[in-house]
Amino acid sequence: MAKLAKRFPYYSKFLNLYPMSYQKRYKTQMLQTLADMIDDPSNSKTKIWMTVGFDMPISIVKQQLIFTGNIMTKEMSSYVKQIGLFSALLLLPFFCLIAINSVTANSLYNSWFWEPQVLAIWLIIMPAIALIVTTAAFIYLLSNKKRAFWKNITDVRRNWPLTIVAVLSIGIITLAFGHDSVHCVVGNPVKEFRNWQTTWTCIKQG
Repeated sequence: MAKLAKRFPYYSKFLNLYPMSYQKRYKTQMLQTLADMIDDPSNSKTKIWMTVGFDMPISIVKQQLIFTGNIMTKEMSSYVKQIGLFSALLLLPFFCLIAINSVTANSLYNSWFWEPQVLAIWLIIMPAIALIVTTAAFIYLLSNKKRAFWKNITDVRRNWPLTIVAVLSIGIITLAFGHDSVHCVVGNPVKEFRNWQTTWTCIKQG
């Protein structure tokens, strides 16, 4: 395989994008098949490379999805999936409302969704709950003594639902307080949080 990898260095590197188990089983065979096709004088090299360039990305995505699906089914802890789904549902209103508001030319600004009390729920409270829940799940996951601490952190394939939701939650909360209405909150935190209705009205108008 080393000779074939040197002969097709870029193709060989792209094969590394497949799941490791798939590589071990098929990488040598795929390199050999490509070599046989290239060496056949009746084949057009340009056509071969065009076919490879079109098929390979689709095949890589397909195999990664299959691999990830198998992990979720057989190896991912049930609580990771359950908490990931629960937390994702908490973030769903934010993305739905922002998408609808964008498509309808900001028509929701004057609806009850942008009332201070409601705005606080889907913009701050629900993402904050999602972040707290996923953080707690991460702490429990990292406390697993059967596996090394660092391996638990870097094993994204088995904890990606928590990772994605946590990152999105932080992003939403940062966006909420880092928007052009940030002065509504940080101008005088003690005063503004005592008068939270005024603060949210300010954010709404910002």
